[in-house]
Amino acid sequence: MKQLDSKYTFPTIDLFNSTNRIHTEDKTEVEELKDRIARILDNFNIGVASIEAKIYRNIIFYEITPKKYTSFSIVREYENDIALTIAEKGVRIISPIPGKLALGIEVPRTNQQPISIKEVFENSMFQETDMDLPIVIGETVSNEMCIKDLTKVPHILISGTSDAYISNCLEVI
Repeated sequence: MKQLDSKYTFPTIDLFNSTNRIHTEDKTEVEELKDRIARILDNFNIGVASIEAKIYRNIIFYEITPKKYTSFSIVREYENDIALTIAEKGVRIISPIPGKLALGIEVPRTNQQPISIKEVFENSMFQETDMDLPIVIGETVSNEMCIKDLTKVPHILISGTSDAYISNCLEVI
């Protein structure tokens, strides 16, 4: 971040509370859903060669490699039915994953973790930016900070559900 030519001394980062991030994962929950997804796809005659789970802060991403000769048009045809059968709120199906012979299923985590302001200020991307007025919009799915220069962003649309920390976002900006 650019330094201002002023005699003002910024408060230290210790002013903010430390992050109470939970680092443990319930592997059985991830594996159970992986098995459930395999059974559901099998019920729709979509053969599965492998399923790999990637755990992020707020979602679990399942990358599914279908068996040879499985048509992605079948997956697209049954997308809504598959999402409903998984019975998780906010399921998103990516069929196919761009650049891969695989499909993806994003499932929101039950124990989502908000981003703390201290975590934002301690992030090297935020500290080393040369933007005039940097703001952190949030995190990408892969846990990278999304930072924009407020002087170059003419409009910002902030949306989400009522429990999505929207007011916290506006307060920080």
